[in-house]
Amino acid sequence: MRRARGRLGFTLLEVLVALAVLGIGLTGVLQLVAQSQRQAADDRARASALRLAESRLNEVVLDPELTTGEEQGQFEGEDQAYRWHSIIEPTETEGLLRVRMVVAWGAEDAAREVELSTCLAPGVLQINPPLPATDPFATGEAAGLGADPPVANG
Repeated sequence: MRRARGRLGFTLLEVLVALAVLGIGLTGVLQLVAQSQRQAADDRARASALRLAESRLNEVVLDPELTTGEEQGQFEGEDQAYRWHSIIEPTETEGLLRVRMVVAWGAEDAAREVELSTCLAPGVLQINPPLPATDPFATGEAAGLGADPPVANG
């Protein structure tokens, strides 16, 4: 095939090669975008699972009647895709318990999970009620912020 003198443009072969190169490049870019979207969704699910595990672990730890054993359940509402499993077991140190909280999501045969754990001595952690309003530290009187302003000597 010879080009006629003075004709401008591309041959059919050049156009086909350019389209093939463009197609291969776009396929790679689309695969990268899809992979990054899957990774972002997985990261969001993992962050939600960690938040739920921490929340549920705090509930278990603050239970005044904490005893050894296992419990499991499923979260409700918008978090119903997540399941939890708590394990409370004694440690080698007498009077100290290990509390493990596992949160899983996804199909049973391909579940993903996160696990948080802590150790505590039952009965040691107590939630104190808020200070009464008559307490000088609660009202600010102890810091000199009471009803009567300080008088300057002068």
